[in-house]
Amino acid sequence: MGAPPQKSYLCILFFTLFLVSQSVLATRKTLKQRQPCTRFSLYYHDNRFSGDDVANATSIAVLNATAFGNYNYGMLVIFDDPMTKDNSFFSPPAARAQGFYFYDGKTQYNAWFAFTLVFNSTEYKRLLA
Repeated sequence: MGAPPQKSYLCILFFTLFLVSQSVLATRKTLKQRQPCTRFSLYYHDNRFSGDDVANATSIAVLNATAFGNYNYGMLVIFDDPMTKDNSFFSPPAARAQGFYFYDGKTQYNAWFAFTLVFNSTEYKRLLA
C-alpha cells in the first residue's frame, strides 16, 4: 500500500510552494532608483520670537520648557521659516518650512522636527521626485 494520505498532502503542498517560490524569484524585476536631475541645498533660518521683535519673528514657543531638565525639555515651537539657497538670512527665500519641533532630551539637546516644505515659485517644479 502507498504512503498515508497526510504525508502525501504534505509532500504535494511543499512541492507546490517550492515551485511557486521559484517562479516568483525568476520573474522578479530589479527596481531602478530614479535619480533627481539636480541636487541643491537649502538653508533653514529660525528666528524665534523673544518678546520684542514681532515683525522679524518666524517661530514662537507655544509650550514653555518644563523644570524636568536643563535642555529646554518639553518646549514646543511652531514655525513658518524661510529657506534660502545660501547661508544669509537676508537672501530671498526659495521656500518656506512650515511646521513644529519639540525638545525631548532631558540630559542633552534633542529635538524632533515635522514640517512641510512649500516652494514660493515654479522655478523648482519637477525637481523633487
